[in-house]
Amino acid sequence: MTDEELDELADRIAERLVDIMFTKPNEFKVEFETEKEILEKEIVRLSKLLIKYERMEAYEKAAIIKRKIEYLENKIKRINEK
Repeated sequence: MTDEELDELADRIAERLVDIMFTKPNEFKVEFETEKEILEKEIVRLSKLLIKYERMEAYEKAAIIKRKIEYLENKIKRINEK
């Protein structure tokens, strides 16, 4: 497939998406995550990693992960204070 064909395909897809968004808005919903939700998900991921490192007795890595979790928790507190 040439670059021109790819561009044409991309244009067609974009046109169809725009048509769907404006002709059937109830069927097409876009939900965005807030910064707080993203941070909370990252804390969950890091918490699992922390448990893994503690079980492996990789305490230096666990300490780094714990500091990252604390940083993110503080960031969430600042967001909540706004």
